[in-house]
Amino acid sequence: SIFGFHSLAACSVPERLATVGRSGSLRARIVNRRGSESAEFEVCPKPPPARTFKVAACARLLFDVPELMQRAPGLLTDWLDYHRMIGVEHFMLQDTDGSAEEVLAPYVAAGVVDYQPRYAQQFSDTLHTISTDSEYGPKPLAMFSQALESCVWSYRGVAEWVVVLLGVDEFLVSPAFAHEHGFAQQWLPTVLDTLPSVDADIGVVEVVDHFVGGPVVHGKENA
Repeated sequence: SIFGFHSLAACSVPERLATVGRSGSLRARIVNRRGSESAEFEVCPKPPPARTFKVAACARLLFDVPELMQRAPGLLTDWLDYHRMIGVEHFMLQDTDGSAEEVLAPYVAAGVVDYQPRYAQQFSDTLHTISTDSEYGPKPLAMFSQALESCVWSYRGVAEWVVVLLGVDEFLVSPAFAHEHGFAQQWLPTVLDTLPSVDADIGVVEVVDHFVGGPVVHGKENA
């Protein structure tokens, strides 16, 4: 997994147990070759997803979206519309404070975005307070890695590829691919189809970022 909070194991299930597993849950242990055993855990069936996607996207936790939209009008909607244009079919977006609800409402209604408001609150009021209004100032990214990990994990068996963009000021751009495949013709899935099958040894494709735009600070461009 990206941050090490999840691991994925695959194993065959005897047919006599597979039938039971389709209608209920199973109790299991992991035993290695040296005989060491894990604690017993429950194995639950995962129903087929109602929808599947070629490409989905996750981004960093959002917070204080009205202030973001005041500083950069249209940034969040432009980010969504642009990545939909190049071929991202679905997004999961989370925030710390419920502030993204109004902006995301049309996308949620259209089935384009799954929105999780107040992400930390599902774990505890203390974590929610730390994220939004702690004694030493809000720490909106306190649950950053856990939120991003859960987003990627949620697309298992649902999306063939998941694009991870660490902020809504990051845009996936390739002038070469856009020119070759047509900028407005959803070039991203076409490019991904040129890579070896995801059943091969490829788990992650890393893309180098490049800072553009913004004022020059200490001789460097500030994104």
